Amino acid sequence: MQFKDVRLGLSNSRYMKLTMNCTAEPQRQSLPTIIHRRDSSHRRDGSSRSFFSTQIEREKDKIPVRPLCDSAPLITVGPRAAQTMDGLDVTFAEHESRLVQMNESYELLSGRLRELVEARHVLRETAVFFDRAESNQSDIRTSLDDSSARWRNVLRRVASDRFYR
Repeated sequence: MQFKDVRLGLSNSRYMKLTMNCTAEPQRQSLPTIIHRRDSSHRRDGSSRSFFSTQIEREKDKIPVRPLCDSAPLITVGPRAAQTMDGLDVTFAEHESRLVQMNESYELLSGRLRELVEARHVLRETAVFFDRAESNQSDIRTSLDDSSARWRNVLRRVASDRFYR
């Protein structure tokens, strides 16, 4: 087998293509031969080449070009690269400390939210209790006068409990 050196882009490559004929042995074709055949087949009518060139021109206009002063590699390579990197380090440290502070505040606020939800639940339960107490007020004695029979019994029990202690 014989290889041919072909220059593609920035590097040299070795390329060999084998084609099979039904009745013959494999035929060796080099890359330039294949490219020449492909170019000649497209040039017969000329439409494919003009189509691709117009398509490339249209797409080229859509690509925005950034100014060189804004590109990151020039900022990090130029004479002010050390100052720029130091400034970026300071900014990064500030943002990192701010993020830590925000996380701590979030945890604190989450704890307070849990406390408020619990307090709201307690207040609702208290409201339900007082609503029930209001509706059952007829069952509850409203006065604690000494002439009441129940009150006298309670006072006797309390007095006797104190006496026996």
